[in-house]
Amino acid sequence: MAEWRATLAADEVERASRFRFARHRLAWEAARGGLREVLGGYVGKAPAELEFAVATDGKPSLVGGRGLRFNLSHTDDLVVLAMTRGGELGVDVEARRSVPERAAIAQTHFTATERALLAAAERDGDGERCFLRLWTRKEALIKAVGIGLGYPLPRVDVSWAAGSGGPVFQPDAPGASGAWTLDDLDVGPDHQGALACRFFVGEIRSFRLG
Repeated sequence: MAEWRATLAADEVERASRFRFARHRLAWEAARGGLREVLGGYVGKAPAELEFAVATDGKPSLVGGRGLRFNLSHTDDLVVLAMTRGGELGVDVEARRSVPERAAIAQTHFTATERALLAAAERDGDGERCFLRLWTRKEALIKAVGIGLGYPLPRVDVSWAAGSGGPVFQPDAPGASGAWTLDDLDVGPDHQGALACRFFVGEIRSFRLG
């Protein structure tokens, strides 16, 4: 942990200091330090030497990254980093937990098909898992599009109900053009994860760090 913290830039150290609780600060430092270590290994630079640029939508990129794209998501106790040279991507991970307000969230953020899927899962006693599965897919998707939570979420369906194996966009919805890969990630029994790529993925390789 101390080794990772030592690689952070001044603005990252300052941002970490804003966290009210130590556990959140430590988790953020570990996520950023681990990100620097992995990316540095891919581009042949020391972690502390890496420089990042931030687009107007808030999405970071690696300066001199040679086409390497990445996206990071973390909870208090798990960090997931996705990397590719194939195109834009987004990843999301959430701890499995109770979401009492899921019906209200679904009403304003889900499509009719997604709400029907969630309602069926609720009747089977599987509502929380279904909600998190749909939510992580949506989060990963909008991160890949590059808009974030300003995206009109009811305009894209991630339920795979149509058997497409990918997102189904309404006409002219942000991100509707091009090929997409959308898949759940196996991140263990205590978490739900999803990966969205704005291109067709041939192979997904995973490894653990630390």
